[in-house]
Amino acid sequence: MIVIVSVDHGECERILCETLSQWLRIGIFNVSREGGSETISLREARDFLKEGVFKDLNAFQRYYRSKQKGRFGRSISMDEITVFVIMDVDGDGRSMKSFRSKDAFRDSAFYDRIIPILNNPSMDAVFRDAGVDIPEGGKPEAYRRALNEIGDPEELCRLLEGKNSDIPMMIREIEKHCPDFQH
Repeated sequence: MIVIVSVDHGECERILCETLSQWLRIGIFNVSREGGSETISLREARDFLKEGVFKDLNAFQRYYRSKQKGRFGRSISMDEITVFVIMDVDGDGRSMKSFRSKDAFRDSAFYDRIIPILNNPSMDAVFRDAGVDIPEGGKPEAYRRALNEIGDPEELCRLLEGKNSDIPMMIREIEKHCPDFQH
């Protein structure tokens, strides 16, 4: 069993992962602050990944089971977990280097399981650069609409390839764990 976890910068990243989960027919377990309504900054990601849910494997398992509402009973081993940490740079170039190299997560129990996903300067800017209309107001609904129009992960990868985003790499990594997905 593989447990794919996304730690979401905000609500729009959560929507992206929910959509990917539907497209790829694989569960992506979202972790964010207040369902994404409260953002996690690049600098805050360091602490977020070493406390609370991510304090240790037991804390993660308790949280995971509570959210799965009885649909999952057995223990998860660390090597079954992949954690995608999806963040915007948002002008914090100082934290970007340690985030990308994973130095920011050295103290996390999940260090070896973390894959940093960066959007520079932001996911909004990356999507706009790819020609996707993301207005300043009503972004969550704009992402839902845009992703619905894009329709599949290959098209999203094609749109974002070569942009300042690691989202295409994340999609390819997730696809490796999708036995039913066909290109």
